[in-house]
Amino acid sequence: MMKKDTVLSIRLSVPQRKKLSELAESKGMTLAELVRSALSGLTWETEFERNIEYHQSAIKELRELQRVMRATQRARSKAVTGEAVAPKKREQLNML
Repeated sequence: MMKKDTVLSIRLSVPQRKKLSELAESKGMTLAELVRSALSGLTWETEFERNIEYHQSAIKELRELQRVMRATQRARSKAVTGEAVAPKKREQLNML
């Protein structure tokens, strides 16, 4: 299913519109193309920041899962052998 375009309406003063139209014309664009280009230039930064936030939270959750899995592995090992397996130095640092 194809999405329809959405109309975005803004109010500009006559001098502002004239300056923007001149700028668009100097770049060989229409005023609508200039505005569209400017808006799309800003959205990549927003999306990039969202991706960074998402991946940081995913890494945090994976580290927590890793910590739980290592603790479970030590408990399972203790149940099987009767001896506790000491956490490795790196694991000790992650627990802090």
